[in-house]
Amino acid sequence: MLLTRIVQKQEPIYDSAFIQRWIVQKYANKEPKLLTGDLDLDLKADQILTLSEGLLDAYVLAAFESKRDKSKQSSEWLARQQRKIDGGLQAFEKLVEAAEPSKYLLGDTYTIADIAVACGVAQIEFSKFREGWREKYPKLAKWYEVMEARPHYKETYPVMFDLKDSVVS
Repeated sequence: MLLTRIVQKQEPIYDSAFIQRWIVQKYANKEPKLLTGDLDLDLKADQILTLSEGLLDAYVLAAFESKRDKSKQSSEWLARQQRKIDGGLQAFEKLVEAAEPSKYLLGDTYTIADIAVACGVAQIEFSKFREGWREKYPKLAKWYEVMEARPHYKETYPVMFDLKDSVVS
């Protein structure tokens, strides 16, 4: 909702990382701040954001590859992307474990790190790309349940559609 109102009044802004920086800086005087103000924690938030982007990039590459004709798919390429996704989920699990007992990843502050991890997990959950991830990463699953219960996550959860266009021939 907020992003929709922002974009309607501004020139278009592109790319998730830039949109995130734009919102954080443009609305730095509003709550939640999305950054802590502590240099080390904010750098950690950026690192977590980059990790989430990597997981999402691997998901997109694997999804596109899996849409190709079976005879043209590369099992090595798919396996590589799967390892990246698993590595990202494993790192998320460790982040949640290190943050306990806080409900947020970086202390008691809701930051871009929480949004980034929740978005990465949401894509895996939404696409059903990793059946059984909740059992394999139980602390991450419990943390994600808290995040997905937040009203703005419920309001912006995507609707599934059937992608029929040929991605790569």
